[in-house]
Amino acid sequence: MRASIVAWSMVSGIAMGVVADVALIGAAVIVVLLLPDLQPRLNQRWFAIGAATVLAAMPIAFALVGYFEGELKTG
Repeated sequence: MRASIVAWSMVSGIAMGVVADVALIGAAVIVVLLLPDLQPRLNQRWFAIGAATVLAAMPIAFALVGYFEGELKTG
């Protein structure tokens, strides 16, 4: 039972991380639409690498938070 609670808390954390990723991508699209002069800067390689790293780290970080939440629920 305890492992199930921790696992589901981690899964919900991953889902929240994916939702946060979608929100960040949406915000970036809106910013580019409102400020078209910013678009050339957002197409640079260093920005793409940094953005990909952040987008990959978000679900992992939220899964860790979900794990700690599950530990608190069961402890």
